[in-house]
Amino acid sequence: MGDTRLEPLALSEDERRTLENWVKRRSTAQGLVVRARIVLACAQGGSNLAVAARLGVSRHTAGKWRARFLRERLDGLPGEPRPGVPRTITDAQVEEVVVRTLEEVPEGATHWPERELAARVGISPSSVLRIWRAFGLQPWRTGTFKVSPDPLLIDKIRDVIGLYLAPPDGAAVFAVDEKPQIQALERTAPVLPMLPGVPERRSHDYIRHDTIDLFADFSGNIISVVPRQRILVVGGESYVSCTVKNPRLRDEAIRLSRALGLEGHNTIQCFLHEGRVKFIEVNARYGGAAALGFAAGANTPRDLVRLVQGKEVAPHIDDFRDGLYMLRYTEDRFLDRGSLTQQAYHR
Repeated sequence: MGDTRLEPLALSEDERRTLENWVKRRSTAQGLVVRARIVLACAQGGSNLAVAARLGVSRHTAGKWRARFLRERLDGLPGEPRPGVPRTITDAQVEEVVVRTLEEVPEGATHWPERELAARVGISPSSVLRIWRAFGLQPWRTGTFKVSPDPLLIDKIRDVIGLYLAPPDGAAVFAVDEKPQIQALERTAPVLPMLPGVPERRSHDYIRHDTIDLFADFSGNIISVVPRQRILVVGGESYVSCTVKNPRLRDEAIRLSRALGLEGHNTIQCFLHEGRVKFIEVNARYGGAAALGFAAGANTPRDLVRLVQGKEVAPHIDDFRDGLYMLRYTEDRFLDRGSLTQQAYHR
């Protein structure tokens, strides 16, 4: 029997339907579900004590939401804003953080550092991190991908993986590669931008711009300079390249050689960026790797022999064939153990 001292709680059809939908809907907040059940139970005529016992809540909670519903009806059930510090970050600031992270890169950096972005927007670094976390943004991460035009790619991958998984008896497998990330300024495919939940993705291979073969005598005097463009690079090896007569690359290479005191044959890696020549590395060549320059007319082995013999070598810096292409091909050879042993013995 209901408590006659309590004010009766009657529901309209619309109110009952709304309360029942709140209870049934999985997306409804758990607190609102409990309040809706209290009101539905109170509408059946039960006392606060009986409703509390049936629903597993306190008598005070049952009485509180009964009184709230009688006073404010459905509008009073979602609850009031909780006390605390008022929100200080506006929607515009949140939008600015997201837009700048996705669409801008500060000068001299690959992505926005949280402290620099926080100073730009006018919020704290921890707030920037919370916004990034809420939108699934990780600007410091970079993924890689590769789209190969090689029709035999799958077969080659199977051969290489098979060699590692099940190598022949007595075989040794060596992997030799370079560090392309040091020089990767222009990728072979467009960079896929960062999206919420997805990091920026770049192709792992890159376009090498220019290489300069420079030969100097033992006093540092320049004998020959052959700039060449590396058009296709695979595993650090130039498969397609072309000689180019570029006075700017020539002069910058000569200036660098004199500053470093280079001697003999050196290969200089560089690129043109925003109208400036930027050097990456200088490699002393002792075992060749200058086939294109040699074919174009810079006979560095001959010049080296003459220097060793004490003969004078006249400079011929621009005396090489311009626009000469080199195409490198490879082929696969397969030997059984007997043939391999025999060839090693003859060597």
